Amino acid sequence: MKTCGQCKVSQKTTNFYNSAKKPDKLQGICKNCTKKNDKKRVGSGKNRERMSLYYYNITTKKMQDPAFRRDYNAYKALCKRTDKARARLRKKYATNLQERLSQIIRTRIRAALITGAPKLEKTLKLLGCSIKQFKQHLKKQCKKEMTRDNYGN
Repeated sequence: MKTCGQCKVSQKTTNFYNSAKKPDKLQGICKNCTKKNDKKRVGSGKNRERMSLYYYNITTKKMQDPAFRRDYNAYKALCKRTDKARARLRKKYATNLQERLSQIIRTRIRAALITGAPKLEKTLKLLGCSIKQFKQHLKKQCKKEMTRDNYGN
């Protein structure tokens, strides 16, 4: 049994939606209250039709603007490319042991450099030197025009 945080009625746990974030793995309000809240938020009947027509008109007007359409199409193309690249990397990570290990090591070293990662001992063992020595090594590798401010540019 669990008490709904909104209607304050004690109900069976089957009357609550799941929530991974909560300690008991259930949402704080019951399914009926959740449905009522959704109806208030989305609206019903004429209100819903009016809102969908409003958004349709805005989208149609924006799509008529050539600059917006060009930017929008470029954005969609970029999303498709990045999705394909992500899928390729996921497949590579899942199938290639060497790639997976190198990515894990890169992540641990980056975390150790920034925060002093919780798995520092294992990271240092993999690295073969202390973090201070590694930072000095990285500084030697950098050119004069390379700084932390322009990292990635």
